[in-house]
Amino acid sequence: MLQKINELVTVVKLGGSSITFKERTFSVDENALSNISSALSNFNGRLFVVHGGGSWGHPVAAAYGLSSFTYSNDIRGVSQTRLAMLELTKKVQRSLIDHGISVFFFPPQHLESMTNDLEGLYELKAVPLTYGDVLYERGKGYRIIGGDEIISRLSASIKIKRVLFIMRSKGILDVNGEPISVISLSGKQGISIEQVPIMKGNTVYTFKQARNELKSISPDATGGITYKLIVAERLVSIGVEVMFLSSDSQDNMVKALNGMKFQGTTVMI
Repeated sequence: MLQKINELVTVVKLGGSSITFKERTFSVDENALSNISSALSNFNGRLFVVHGGGSWGHPVAAAYGLSSFTYSNDIRGVSQTRLAMLELTKKVQRSLIDHGISVFFFPPQHLESMTNDLEGLYELKAVPLTYGDVLYERGKGYRIIGGDEIISRLSASIKIKRVLFIMRSKGILDVNGEPISVISLSGKQGISIEQVPIMKGNTVYTFKQARNELKSISPDATGGITYKLIVAERLVSIGVEVMFLSSDSQDNMVKALNGMKFQGTTVMI
């Protein structure tokens, strides 16, 4: 699969918190979604877009006990969660299309087969788009596959140049709520990834602690900031540029898309 992609791909993850109001079930932040779509329309490279569930997928999944870490055979929960995500992805697709981006949507269940066909899609100037959803694993049952996990899987199948995690916050935050500009795996620049603070309620964990207790510390069905950093760590270790930033500035997103200096968090070796 790797040899079929002739040009490096930029992957953009639209976090559920960036495109919905997580405190209001089945809501969409139309301004943020429009900002993101406009920024992406001003990028000339190859894009691959993944979006999360926000106030659509997560509340339904939680109501039925579905998560990335546990299996379920409650088909009611599976059906309701998948329906919610289909409704959300239609809104994301509509915004992207309205901004001149010709998306080719497919569910993550077809991720492997679609990565075999990406070169053909890119030759047609299409932008592949998928999203967090429910996955069936034979002999185990159903579980959530989040957008961050999708990106991790993609990195084993296609050549990725950089990944942008678009968030509601201005990046990965410190204990004072300010964005950390640089996180490094080695600790030689900025703050060491092991020491990045992870908040749960009034308790502060380090990333090192949170990674070891992911299931109990995670605030949502797909691992929250802790899992994003796990994925970022994997990506950076194989040479992928990783950035975390907010959706509030089109100009800032365009800078990040093009590898220029931007406001947010960069993860590096």
